Amino acid sequence: MFICRTSRIEFAGNGPRTEHSLQHRLIGLSSLGSTPLLEPSCCTDPVHRQNASFFIWLALHDRCWTAHRRKKRNLQDNDSCILCNQSPETIDHLLVGCPFSRELWYRIFLRLGWQRLTPDANVVSLADWWETARKSISKPDRKSFDSMVILTCWHLWKERNRRTFDKKEATTDVLLSYVSDEAVCWCQAGLGHLKLVAVAFGSSAGRELASP
Repeated sequence: MFICRTSRIEFAGNGPRTEHSLQHRLIGLSSLGSTPLLEPSCCTDPVHRQNASFFIWLALHDRCWTAHRRKKRNLQDNDSCILCNQSPETIDHLLVGCPFSRELWYRIFLRLGWQRLTPDANVVSLADWWETARKSISKPDRKSFDSMVILTCWHLWKERNRRTFDKKEATTDVLLSYVSDEAVCWCQAGLGHLKLVAVAFGSSAGRELASP
C-alpha cells in the first residue's frame, strides 16, 4: 500500500496546504489521474506509456528504490547518486537536483524556449519545482510541459538503472536523443498536445537533432 506523507508546507498567498494535496494535484496530471497526458488511443506502445505514468506516481509518493532508500533499510552501504557521485541518491536529487539531470533539463528546455524553468541547484523537490514551473507556462502549453516532465523523469530513471544494473553510461547527448525521439513518436501516435515539442525537435528522428 502506498501512502503519501502529509507534512505541512506553506504556499505564499494561499495559506497552509499539505504535501499530500500538492502531490495529488501533480499525480492528476499523469495518465493515472484524470488527464490522459500519456494515453493517445492510437499509441503503439501502451506498456511503455503505462510504465512512465506509474513511475511518476511512485516518484511523487517517494516510493522509488533509490540508493538512499536502500541504504536506510541496510540493503547497501553507499547511497551516492549514480549520475553525479556528489550527493545522496534521493528521488528528488536524481530527477531535479543532480548536475547531470539539470544539464539534460536545460538542453531539452532550451529547444522549447523554456530554459528559464530549468531546475537550479536550490531545487530540492520535484513536486515543488513542477508545481511552480508549470504556472510560468501559458495555459495552452501546460499539457505539453507536463508530458515532457514525465518523459524526461522517466528517461533519467532508466539511465540510473542502466548505470546501476548494466554498468553502462549514456551522455546527455544520448539522453536528449532518446527524449526527443520519443516525444516526436508520441505526437505522431496521436498526442496532439505535443505538437509544439515535435516542431521544436523536428518531425524526423530526434537522434538527428541531438548534436551539441
